[in-house]
Amino acid sequence: ENEQSHRHVIDKTEQEKFHKNNYNLTVIGIIASCILSMTGVIGGIVLAIIENTIAGSVVSVLSLGSIIANILKASKNQNL
Repeated sequence: ENEQSHRHVIDKTEQEKFHKNNYNLTVIGIIASCILSMTGVIGGIVLAIIENTIAGSVVSVLSLGSIIANILKASKNQNL
């Protein structure tokens, strides 16, 4: 029984470590996605300023759509 209880403690700590690491990776992924999407939005604004409004609009909309989709997907999987 001592070995079994010790085994349960080890399993529980390993599961907690796994979930914490998974959460950290999810947060890092969301931050990276935000940075990339904001870069796309800034690129779209620059395109719009240099009078290529259609391309600027497309780039901005796709960038915003990707960030929203990634955050929704991550929050659905992790219950953030």
